[in-house]
Amino acid sequence: MPSSGVAAKREAADAPLSGEIVFARYPRKGHPDLYEAAADGSGVKLLVSNGAEPKVSPDGQSIAFVRHGAIWVMHRDGSRQSEVTAPRVYHDFGDHYSPAWSADGKAIYFSRTVYKNPTAPSYSTIYSIRPNGTLLHRLIKPPKYLDAWVCRGDVAPSPQGRIIGYSESDDCAHGNAGFIAAITKAGKPARLPFHLKEGEGDFIQRSPLFSPDGRLLAYQFFDTALSFESSPSPKIADSGIYISSVDGSRPRRIVACTYCYASGWSSDGWLAFSSQGDIWLVRSDGTGLRRIIRTKAGELDPAWLTPSK
Repeated sequence: MPSSGVAAKREAADAPLSGEIVFARYPRKGHPDLYEAAADGSGVKLLVSNGAEPKVSPDGQSIAFVRHGAIWVMHRDGSRQSEVTAPRVYHDFGDHYSPAWSADGKAIYFSRTVYKNPTAPSYSTIYSIRPNGTLLHRLIKPPKYLDAWVCRGDVAPSPQGRIIGYSESDDCAHGNAGFIAAITKAGKPARLPFHLKEGEGDFIQRSPLFSPDGRLLAYQFFDTALSFESSPSPKIADSGIYISSVDGSRPRRIVACTYCYASGWSSDGWLAFSSQGDIWLVRSDGTGLRRIIRTKAGELDPAWLTPSK
């Protein structure tokens, strides 16, 4: 988790934020729900029951989210809820997750898990669909070998709409090393214009997130060689949230943490991320680190409803 000493210094030095976020709350029992709050963590209120992984459309008027293994869309105030990826659309059993809006708001990208049977996942890959549930299209073909659960998720379209970033692992069942890759809108392999953090041995790169202008990429780097001793928190080593630039400069860590996922970027450079079940904010240069929401439940997947000022 973020260093408490650093957090205290940075929290004290920053002025209050404006704007709103939406996030998922996971209680100890039952399904997750979607909540909204001010960017300083105040005014928390229920937005909609039974929802997870919220993603806000480019115009800020709609939210895509996950419910019962399907992708749903609703108005930003929680009204006009509609199921986009009903299971009956598909020929075999699958769960849908990791929704993300295209730059023009005309499509939703998502990951679909396909099962050998209802309890044995085979692979997951990336699809696109219109918000009204039409024009379903598979962007990446299934892997040739299905002995291990190959998964592609954390879908992240670029603001310019040319490429789609995502996380991939060749063995999700055992948590093997993963990496960040990209495709075009046509599903062809694409090159990310960023130099990413590298490590020795097994490591995981995941959860890519483009800045609004497309010049920065935030992502998580997790060193799987960390020592998980009797301590409740593993050693951080080089793990954390990193920022890379298109100018090829060295990737820089802005937050030292282990299980942390950046999922929302405001128009003026604030990253919203989850760490150890709490919601945090930090600027893209690593300053202003602050924890805004902490409860006994677990909070994940924060996204900006409105940009901070």
